[in-house]
Amino acid sequence: MEIKKILVVGITGGIGNAFLQETANQNLQITGCFNKDLEKAESIISIFPSVQLKQIDLSNQSSIDNLTESNFDGLLYVAGKPHFSENIFDFTNAELSEQFNLNVYSFIAIINSVVSKSNCSLKKIVFVSSDIPDEIKSIYHLTKVIQEKAIEILKVELNRRGISISVIKTGWVDTKMYAAYQSRFNILSESVKQPSDIAKICLTEFQDTTTLFKTVTA
Repeated sequence: MEIKKILVVGITGGIGNAFLQETANQNLQITGCFNKDLEKAESIISIFPSVQLKQIDLSNQSSIDNLTESNFDGLLYVAGKPHFSENIFDFTNAELSEQFNLNVYSFIAIINSVVSKSNCSLKKIVFVSSDIPDEIKSIYHLTKVIQEKAIEILKVELNRRGISISVIKTGWVDTKMYAAYQSRFNILSESVKQPSDIAKICLTEFQDTTTLFKTVTA
């Protein structure tokens, strides 16, 4: 099946924006969701007027259901927000809740909302993971690991429904998140990828709906 309608979760981020540029001349209908970055969303609309944008609260089930009321045959999940800490236990309860809402709850809730529709046409999920080097440990990375385990568990039911899954492990990508970590922790990495490189991989993966599950290392 050829993928035509893609929902992008995290469209205002570096990889989400690069995916828009990569697909600008493709025959695709892109719907993107964003949380708080209204200025960035307005910029996207001015450059890509055909893209449909929806502002949602990723911690609210009703908001998620409104987002997924349309039918999609592709889902790209690139949402993420960094958490800075010198120690894995250096966080407040509010920070822990925020990270789990964004990286665990909403991730599973969006997939569930899409596939639970009686007329579901979803055939492909592309999930951009975060294979970060060992020198950085935080609850952000903890929740990203949980995401990976969640998709491994969900894949049994998703594959049974004919939904193909690709997990892309990126390492460091030259985005605002990387710049923030670099500034705080003085990171020096020789293998920083460009958002456009990851976007190209995402687009390639959407063209493969026959492989039920695979992991791609960028």
